[in-house]
Amino acid sequence: MADSALQATDIVGGYGKAVVVQGVSVRLGRKELVALVGPNGSGKSTLLKSIYGLASLFSGTVSWDGRDITRVGPEEKARLGIGYVPQVDNVFPDLRVRENLEMGSYFRRDKAAVLADMEGVFGIFPVLRERREQMASTLSGGERQMLAIGRALMARPSVLFLDEPTAALAPKIVAELFRRVRAIRDSGVSILLVEQHARKALEIADRGYVLVAGKIAMEGGGAEILANEDLKRVFLGAK
Repeated sequence: MADSALQATDIVGGYGKAVVVQGVSVRLGRKELVALVGPNGSGKSTLLKSIYGLASLFSGTVSWDGRDITRVGPEEKARLGIGYVPQVDNVFPDLRVRENLEMGSYFRRDKAAVLADMEGVFGIFPVLRERREQMASTLSGGERQMLAIGRALMARPSVLFLDEPTAALAPKIVAELFRRVRAIRDSGVSILLVEQHARKALEIADRGYVLVAGKIAMEGGGAEILANEDLKRVFLGAK
């Protein structure tokens, strides 16, 4: 579609020879926040990794801004403006917060703009300004996730993949991080968000997809999915 920032069609993906995702198609519009939710083991993270080139893509196509990037590697995707934040091992623990952010702009040469973008990251995540000279290893779990997202933003992505950014975080931190993710979307970045906190993710999402056993069980507006009583009970939990 013309207004799509990213389109993944008929994705069959997995690990080695094992198929996890079975013919899934998802679309991410410009300046849109789309949530991928579903039970554990449903293939959400595998879908993200298959699209990005971090898992085996057996078949299907991926297009970005009208260009076929199906076989483009992760590093080149990053250069094109597609950022990816993994769930774990997403910061350099032996580097300072500032140095982690600098690593996010390693292929950029516009030093003044890099400094300005770092200030922009500090504006989104004020705690990182306070911690800028601390080693990343000293940060809390929530602060590490903020740093990981901030580092991805330093590459000036137009599309951002977030793989369960709130995993294992306290409820108060989850709510804060979701507010920041929505602010990033409001700044113009398209976000594809994989989340276990399905209800909260759908509350902030423009649209969502529910994956079950590697296939799409439902898609629609976030509020539309939340209003489906069967899906709420079976897939999203009773809370």
